[in-house]
Amino acid sequence: MHEMGGRIPCECLSLMNHSFISDQMSSLHQVPSYDSWLAQADLTPAYRYHKRLLKLLQWRCPGRWLLKAPSHLGALDVLLATYPDARIVQTHRDPLLAMASVTNLLGTIYWMRSDKVFDSNAFGELMMAEATAHRLEHVMDQCAQGIIPEQQIFNSSYQQLLEQPLVAIEAFYNFFDLPLTAKSRAAMQAYLDSKPKGKFGSHQYAIDDASEVAASRKFFQRYQQHYQVANEI
Repeated sequence: MHEMGGRIPCECLSLMNHSFISDQMSSLHQVPSYDSWLAQADLTPAYRYHKRLLKLLQWRCPGRWLLKAPSHLGALDVLLATYPDARIVQTHRDPLLAMASVTNLLGTIYWMRSDKVFDSNAFGELMMAEATAHRLEHVMDQCAQGIIPEQQIFNSSYQQLLEQPLVAIEAFYNFFDLPLTAKSRAAMQAYLDSKPKGKFGSHQYAIDDASEVAASRKFFQRYQQHYQVANEI
């Protein structure tokens, strides 16, 4: 599902684990009482510690950080309060496929660590259509209200990233007026060439039947129309 290693990228939420305020902990262990507490927690201390660790890591290696974690979408106001000059790339994919993928991923992670039955109901924010739609629309509303400045967020197509990765990357480089050198482009292409689709197999996961898909799809009409996200199932 995801290649792991000491010299390849991983989600930066791992840094937040050190503050004990992180939904990555929920993705590793089923502790409903912690999940309930986290849902109401102030994430500011977690982001402050996140920043402190990044400063430590780049102490002797100055440069620009490229960070990735879907959970940031639920706290972009806190993220921008911590990193006022942050540039955000939001990748858009058919939400029903995204939910199916994350459900299978979390179920597998739990299976690796415990024989306790996976309680998918505890992760409604990620796996239930109405809650997921609310989270996506919250970002839309924050953009409309100016909480997230329009010049600091770029909306990218997941499908284009798969089919034309360099075109997708160049688009947000141009949006943020960042230089994309020939050396960087060549390095990206070399990375892509070294990891062709299916190199490590494929992530197989089940999709709901037609009636459940239709019932869930209605919650995403506003989101999909706004960002022109196509149905993939």
